[in-house]
Amino acid sequence: MDIISVHIPQNEFYTLYAEGNTQKISQDAEYFSVDFPDDSVIFLYYTFQFHRRVYITCSPNKNAGNIHYFGDADVPLSVLGQLRGRTFDQFKQAANFLNIYTKGRFYNYPLQFFYQLLCLLRSKKNSNDNMQLLASLYDSTLDPSERIEWKH
Repeated sequence: MDIISVHIPQNEFYTLYAEGNTQKISQDAEYFSVDFPDDSVIFLYYTFQFHRRVYITCSPNKNAGNIHYFGDADVPLSVLGQLRGRTFDQFKQAANFLNIYTKGRFYNYPLQFFYQLLCLLRSKKNSNDNMQLLASLYDSTLDPSERIEWKH
């Protein structure tokens, strides 16, 4: 299994936060380096002075999305989708919720899960109930009926 390294520079122009199945984090004088397995999905959160953007990426070996050369990654990455503005914040909340709900397993779900998650976000249907139902389609250990309060 190969490793994808994302280098997070320390500068005043932008900030970068990388999220996924982190294997190793190291630091030197110029940047932090975060290593991910190449079979998982990586979220790259960029924040600039007047805008913010998140890229949902994976290894180019998965033959999905458009290949993009990020200056902060050591290999080109396939971009499954990108969000900005308010949906950036909604995606961060959704990723945090899914990380807790699935105990971090959702990073290894099939790529179809992330396309469906992006559709939920773009159509403004990203309630916790919908994300629980979506996650339960890809993970048989989850039972969404345990946490959903049905309204009569």
